[in-house]
Amino acid sequence: MSSKAQESDKDCDWMVATCKSRLQEKDVSGAKAWILTARSLFPNNFKVQFESVFLHLSCGESNEAIKTIVDLWNSFPKEPKLVSFLSSLMTVATMDEEEATKVTTNDTVTASNRRDLFYSLPKDVQKSIILTTAGGTKDSALCCKAWLLLMKVQPDMIPSFDLECFTLLCQHVLQAGPLSADGEYKRLLVCDVIPLLVDSSIVGVGKPIFGRNREPIVVVATGHFYNWLEVAANYYTSQIALTSMKNQCYSPADVHCWEKLNDLLYLVARKCGWLDIIQGKLVGPQNSVRARWAFLEKLSGYSRDACKVFEPAVTVAIGCFYIAILLFFQSLWEYHAMMSGLGITDAKQKQFLAHPWVLSEETMPSTGSDERAVKRSHIEQTAPEVNLNFNTGSSKVNQAIQDNFAAALNCWNFLHSNMTYNKELNRLCQQWGTAEWSWFTCFTADVAAYKGSILMAKNILSQEWERLKSHKDLEVDRRRCLLQLTSYSASLQDSNSLCRYAAQLMSLLPDDDLTSSHVITTNSKSFTSRDAHWTRSMTLQSCKPSIAFPFCITAVLNYMKERLTSKDPTDKMLGQLLVLLQYRWPEHEQTFWQVVEVIKQQKVFCYQEFFKYVINIDILEEFMYLANSGIFQQLDILPAGTIANTSRSRTVTRSVNKGVKGDLPSAMEKQVTRCDEPVEPLLKLFFKTEHLDIS
Repeated sequence: MSSKAQESDKDCDWMVATCKSRLQEKDVSGAKAWILTARSLFPNNFKVQFESVFLHLSCGESNEAIKTIVDLWNSFPKEPKLVSFLSSLMTVATMDEEEATKVTTNDTVTASNRRDLFYSLPKDVQKSIILTTAGGTKDSALCCKAWLLLMKVQPDMIPSFDLECFTLLCQHVLQAGPLSADGEYKRLLVCDVIPLLVDSSIVGVGKPIFGRNREPIVVVATGHFYNWLEVAANYYTSQIALTSMKNQCYSPADVHCWEKLNDLLYLVARKCGWLDIIQGKLVGPQNSVRARWAFLEKLSGYSRDACKVFEPAVTVAIGCFYIAILLFFQSLWEYHAMMSGLGITDAKQKQFLAHPWVLSEETMPSTGSDERAVKRSHIEQTAPEVNLNFNTGSSKVNQAIQDNFAAALNCWNFLHSNMTYNKELNRLCQQWGTAEWSWFTCFTADVAAYKGSILMAKNILSQEWERLKSHKDLEVDRRRCLLQLTSYSASLQDSNSLCRYAAQLMSLLPDDDLTSSHVITTNSKSFTSRDAHWTRSMTLQSCKPSIAFPFCITAVLNYMKERLTSKDPTDKMLGQLLVLLQYRWPEHEQTFWQVVEVIKQQKVFCYQEFFKYVINIDILEEFMYLANSGIFQQLDILPAGTIANTSRSRTVTRSVNKGVKGDLPSAMEKQVTRCDEPVEPLLKLFFKTEHLDIS
């Protein structure tokens, strides 16, 4: 570089520094004077002209800054520093206001100012900057954002870039897979590209139409619009579920997503020619799910009581399908959100309803196992509907769960009532990967159970449990699944499954939250029951440990009580029943005396785990009395390894073995010291370590 050029650069640097120092001294007039002087003396010097942009902005001269940017772009279009700065203006312009506030800059121009600067530039300069940025980047997301911005500021560019942008984003979405609903490419596709395409007057359906300038609009088949609506429905449904479960809250922002999806439904309906059947009607999320279902039922002519095959009119068939799909997934998710406590916003209610709920079947009164099985089989074949007892302790929550379950169930039946609808629903579920959505699987199990197919519900949840077993981070889902499996195993009288699932559920419950004085009772409030004589009834069961724990105990106890009178019980079963009867003593005292009578009739009783788990003072006293009464031919309840159990003789009331005769009172005396221990942790250990014999 020549000495003359070096001196010129020094002069430029000095003048720029002088401008900045004047600004620091709050001498705005002096700074303006130095800016004008520098630009006049060095009109072709990029550094002076570029720095003057920031100096003008610092002096509050936005118009002068914009003029300078335009001059720079015309004079130095390939200058890297300028291209980088203008690309940053464009990048901020592609963001929404919330995103823009998070942007940090290395200079005095804030993100908000950059956004305003870009939109203040002439349209041709905006277009040129956007195309330069898009052409010079390898980032597909930034490229698509640039094209989107161009189509927004200049709608006439839509035919040039809309489908190209759509295709590029679709390629990335397909590479990521259907489960990556929260990806940036899918977000751009659903939130920006698809609404722009569907809402654009330049994009139409059917035969080409010519605009005022005789330019044909983009012609798209109706199938593409429906595909775009499905992609959006998949994204919003998945995104709502992901964010709600991550934040443990079903927020107003999530609710707003349903509104955006409904707006897209209106746009598609307008493009495809069936807007008149839904415009101004009760199809949007601002209406209750009950009102929306009533409208859909009336519009389609569907009736769940009709014996004939449902065939909606051709003019409304497509519209009814997509209305049903959107209503189904929203009501299904909101049913799950309320059952999981995610949709409860009231602080007091949330504290009380902090644990999820599941739908479980209320067991029928014991009538003898054979009669009970025959009666259950008859009910499942003749009762397509069932009493639902919804009582969470909050009438508002009860109603929300009830309405959303009813709407989701009605839509489910509606979509399965027509061969075409059923086929399309299965296609969507396969494409969206709903088999991986735990909340969707739980609903299908609830539907099966509600319709009386308890075995089908159990099989669905068994497969879900196999998937959840390895996901220890999903403890709430695991607990909920096991609670339902325990309930349905009890309903099916499947003793092996009942014990296995109850024991697995017990292992997931914390030791410090197994007792509670609060017990939720159900009151019969049915929304579909038509005949009071129907016996089947389903209720909401809380997964709260202090409620799930007694539920498991009661389920196993009820089954054991039936076996006690229906067949010859084993000593092991009698011993294990004695252990369980300690829970909430003396609630089950009557059953205890039945057990005692059976043991007295047998005159032999062997259960070496007796002193490991039995600590109730009444039970201990009764067995000490029986041991001394002389009715036993053989009483073997001492732990293995004691003196009595290392000899051939067993503890008997008339034994000549004096050592044996003294062991039982000693063991009883020691056991009495444990009577004040809480029984809940003991029973949890019992379920975990013992193989229950109730077969």
